[in-house]
Amino acid sequence: MKIIVNLLLNCIFFIYGILSKSYDEVQIPMNDIQYIISHLQIKYRMNYNDAKNCIIELEHFFTGIKYKIINNMIDHPPGAIKNTWEIYIVHTSMYYNFSYLTFDRYIHYTPLVEDKGQLYIYNKLRIFGIDNMNETVWLLRSLNEQEYYSSLATWNTYFKKSKSLVNFNSNVNKFLKQFIEEYNPSLNNFKVLDIAMGQGRNSIWLAQKGYDVVGFDTSIEGINIAKNQAERLNLTTLQTYVTSIEEFYFGVEQWDLIVCIYFPIINQTKYLQKLEQSLKYKGLFMVEVFHWDNLIGEHRMPIDVTYKTNIIPLLFSNLTTIIYEEPMDYSDFGNRLTKIIRYVGQKQY
Repeated sequence: MKIIVNLLLNCIFFIYGILSKSYDEVQIPMNDIQYIISHLQIKYRMNYNDAKNCIIELEHFFTGIKYKIINNMIDHPPGAIKNTWEIYIVHTSMYYNFSYLTFDRYIHYTPLVEDKGQLYIYNKLRIFGIDNMNETVWLLRSLNEQEYYSSLATWNTYFKKSKSLVNFNSNVNKFLKQFIEEYNPSLNNFKVLDIAMGQGRNSIWLAQKGYDVVGFDTSIEGINIAKNQAERLNLTTLQTYVTSIEEFYFGVEQWDLIVCIYFPIINQTKYLQKLEQSLKYKGLFMVEVFHWDNLIGEHRMPIDVTYKTNIIPLLFSNLTTIIYEEPMDYSDFGNRLTKIIRYVGQKQY
């Protein structure tokens, strides 16, 4: 009997799909997408393309809810898409606004016990008429169960080849170098933190200048490259850690300078407060990222390190802006002229 009911339902959805070829797909706002991608990368170490694909499939899922093909109280997407939905919901105000603007109501999420199969909803949406879906994403297991569903392996490979890659600047970041040489901070007890240090190109240079430097990254390959180079150069003022930004202990009033080069800055009060509290009085926070304008054009940049004009100073409203500029310059990734955002804020309290 259950088989017959399912066949009848599929026939109804098929006919409805034929009659409703014209429909408006739900689109998640660009700012929300930036938030979701950043958190997928941090929490699940997912690379940009995988995160973007999960968001696209979540938009398909929301489209099914909009046209009443899916009942959000009993139908949930599997694995990776479910994790993406959960991350979105965590940002309560952002998800609340999206939900009411799109559906005129709050779309609830209730954890399910019954597993209807990974392609149950996928097939519903295909029958409805959404034919640009990515079956692979719907077949992915829960990201919590995948130790290496992440960009970590990619970054390990990237750092191994970083010296031979023509589109990667393996030398010290230009903005950092110019700022340190002009600002010329005292070597006396000046402590620097390098967030997502990679293979250590910036940390090594700072340590060579004589500063006490701590750097961390999730890539063990990158950290090993930095350690080996520090040993060859006999640098004793550089400490490195294999850890994530969530696990690293920033401390309170620890750092004279925090360097954050092409790494996502998460718009979360707790996260931003942690960074600000770890700065000493007169401590500096340095950022270099891509400008939002780069999302349009032939060479698009990763959205997680791409920001609109004046967003960075707004995120760090408690810091005094020392430098803010949007030059066209060669970025560390891509080896082409790109619109960049460069920022330095100072703690005045």
